[in-house]
Amino acid sequence: MKHRSHKLISTVITCLASATLYSSPSNTQNQSHQAVNKPNSQALSYALTQVCLPQTKGMITIKKTKIHFALPKEERSLVHKKGEGKNCEVTDNNPDNGKHENKKSTVYPDTPLNIICAFPEGESKLYFFRNDGKYVRYDRDNNKADEGFPADICTHWPMLTIDQSHIQAAFRGPNNKHYFFISNGSYLSYDLTSGKPNESHPRAIDDETWPGLANYAKKISAASSWNEEKVYFFLTDGQYILFNLKTHRVEDGYPKLIDNNTWPGLSDYANQITSALSWDNKKLYFFLSNKTYIRYNLVTNKVDDCYPLPINEEKWPGLGFDQ
Repeated sequence: MKHRSHKLISTVITCLASATLYSSPSNTQNQSHQAVNKPNSQALSYALTQVCLPQTKGMITIKKTKIHFALPKEERSLVHKKGEGKNCEVTDNNPDNGKHENKKSTVYPDTPLNIICAFPEGESKLYFFRNDGKYVRYDRDNNKADEGFPADICTHWPMLTIDQSHIQAAFRGPNNKHYFFISNGSYLSYDLTSGKPNESHPRAIDDETWPGLANYAKKISAASSWNEEKVYFFLTDGQYILFNLKTHRVEDGYPKLIDNNTWPGLSDYANQITSALSWDNKKLYFFLSNKTYIRYNLVTNKVDDCYPLPINEEKWPGLGFDQ
């Protein structure tokens, strides 16, 4: 039995590493694949949610419905540092697809609620992605969430389902393209008009796709665009990078430390940033890991007085942090 167990674990790891999990409709209805006992690679932890999906059907035969693996505590953060949630029935609602496929995604629910990324859409809407598999569409004019939110990410954002528990940052770029950055060092672009990601994505962050950013690809914690010409990337180690979208490269002299010279008033919170949002190119909002937020004044170049403040129904109606 012990030999069979080790062989089965080896089979799972091999399948994940080679990305050769194929479908077999006959074996999926009663199987629940959960994650991992002894892997020590970030690539494997990135693939965890794929193990939880019925897409793993058939390659692995499990008679008693589950294989349990337990990531070491220090590596568990790779999986649920910024993305935890509940089982979610996922519908591929792409109108061009012609079919609807239900999937189920399982991610971890054992960390505090946070905003993992946020970005504007048009003049009046904001999108907030939470680490519980939910997102909120927020109306700037009314200063509250739209009716029907929070809603499931996996239901309304096709192709983000597998990666939702690993989204580290996002920003809105030119031509209505939205860029999502994943914890394994890859990214994908998403066209909000068509509701589709780029067909060749996700792609690795390297010197071809994001020149100068490759060495920091797995450290990105938040991102925010400036006039759709430049992007601030905030890193997990308390540094930040300025990327020029026009010249398509990192600006000279970066990364820089977040301190009272570069971001006055923000240095004490540099390692707590989970997302950043440009409201109107005059204010930049930072959401922190302790359910608070900071408003940074880009005109006076300092944190506004009296911040940080709690994320609650009084300040952000409908974000769901008081529930």
